[in-house]
Amino acid sequence: MPPLEGPSLDDLGHATGVLQPIPTGRFDVVIIGAGPAGLGAAVYAASEGLRTLVVDLLGPGGQAGSSSRIENYAGFPEGISGRDLALRTYVQALKFGAVFAVPRSVKGLLPGASEHAVILSDGSRIVTRAALVSTGVSYRQFQVPGLAALAGVGVYYAATQMEAVRCRNRPVHIIGAGNSAGQAAMYLSQFTDRVDLIVRGHDIYSSMSDYLADRIVSNPKVRVRLHCELRKVGGERLLETVTIEETKTGIRSEEASGGVFVFIGAVPATAFLGTEVTRNPDGFIYTGANIPPGAWSRTDRQPLPLETSVPGLLAAGDCRVGSTKRVAFAVGDGALAVTCIHDLFDG
Repeated sequence: MPPLEGPSLDDLGHATGVLQPIPTGRFDVVIIGAGPAGLGAAVYAASEGLRTLVVDLLGPGGQAGSSSRIENYAGFPEGISGRDLALRTYVQALKFGAVFAVPRSVKGLLPGASEHAVILSDGSRIVTRAALVSTGVSYRQFQVPGLAALAGVGVYYAATQMEAVRCRNRPVHIIGAGNSAGQAAMYLSQFTDRVDLIVRGHDIYSSMSDYLADRIVSNPKVRVRLHCELRKVGGERLLETVTIEETKTGIRSEEASGGVFVFIGAVPATAFLGTEVTRNPDGFIYTGANIPPGAWSRTDRQPLPLETSVPGLLAAGDCRVGSTKRVAFAVGDGALAVTCIHDLFDG
């Protein structure tokens, strides 16, 4: 085989044999996105006899797959990594007969009266009675001098063991104040004696679960720096320094750093959807009672709780308006979506 130059994920999938043909025929539900919501929906849909296809660009896990340890998921008192949780749920879905199409990207949707067509990037169409959008979110990136050039060599957007061992015994800086940032701080504190949590606001309790914020505050290896922002990163081939500004005083300090971990919010992965799917200005999908007046086309019934403005198209997890950004909530959202699909078919 000749070498591939700048291959797409589809090209790599074909070349390595990972990309398998999708079974023919109509599906009961096509799930777009294999994060916690999509995987949860796959388990429940397949176990309840629905012909289920899951399409994802990378593979099972989504953003949760990069979490080093999830400690508030029921049934795992010692915590579990996002990767392990995703793998277990993936295997469970396979056991019940769900089909996974990975790596596959979705280009768009063609809604119909009784069935929909999911359009893949290669132009092929998958016909389904219902579709579920569970594409999750991607972390925001911000413009700081040197940040882009050092991505992967000191600047990271996930805190797994792979990144942690690179920063062992070196000071690290975490940007953000949400649960992802807090989980990363606790995990990285096992590898180094100094973790700086850089927070723009005045506290961490307003954006982080109380149990996690309490652990952060009581951890002697973690220093919470409020009213601070990252202004610059430096280094030739590897990250060496960061410049932090105290926004109340304007004072800046250059400090040694072995790793910058960025967790500053997220953008929903919904750009592939057409204008008929009503979203808020940030791109999150309206569902159920949150659908704006006039956006729902049916007069014979109201939208189901997770149904979008397009009848028969549902959304679950982080990509929809009003969802709680937690793994357990996303899994529950996926289960609720399957209940909605059964109601849709029975109606």
